[in-house]
Amino acid sequence: MKNGKGYWLYFEPYVHISLKKSAVMLYNTINGERVETEDLDIIQLVYATQHYLNQGVVFLETTMYEQTTVYNFVHEIREKYIGDVIDVALMPEKPIQFIPIPNLFTGTVKAKSSPESLMREDIFSYFHFLTLQITNQCEYLCLNDLDAYEQVFNCVCHRNKGNIEMPVAQIEKICQQIKTIPLRHIYITGGNIFLHSKFQEILKLFDDFKFICSLGFK
Repeated sequence: MKNGKGYWLYFEPYVHISLKKSAVMLYNTINGERVETEDLDIIQLVYATQHYLNQGVVFLETTMYEQTTVYNFVHEIREKYIGDVIDVALMPEKPIQFIPIPNLFTGTVKAKSSPESLMREDIFSYFHFLTLQITNQCEYLCLNDLDAYEQVFNCVCHRNKGNIEMPVAQIEKICQQIKTIPLRHIYITGGNIFLHSKFQEILKLFDDFKFICSLGFK
């Protein structure tokens, strides 16, 4: 409980926090807004919220809150729906925030005081599913594709940007990279995958793989 003047600083649970010793980036995964800073005081505050003992919330003294850089930071995260402060007078008991922790390695995540420990070099050992969109070509009039996302090789891309094919050399390079990965399933898709000019060559690239390979087209 805090009886003095100050604020509880917190960040929304849908905000991705990227921490470095000299910089911090807060990214709102819902609206795409972000805040970046190299101010050491703010970096320390953000680090403090991620400490396992603080449960996503830290006490911000009034004198520090009134500093120009900190005040502007709080104003910016509030405007971008990234975080906010709560007046201690309104909530003397410290609130808690359940921090989402990506489980990127085997066993219980022990974040403790080192956020960097959440990352591991063997992250590819958790890569089990791969989708390859090898073409956008389609001989049908797919009106529903008007609502499709542009990053997908769909018929909308075909009408707007011409035929797009993933080069065989690029697919072959991917095959070499995934040989040591415990991949369980690969899904080959696109517009009509059978219209890829090198479709038979692509199939041969996966002859020696033991994972499940599925073919799909619209």
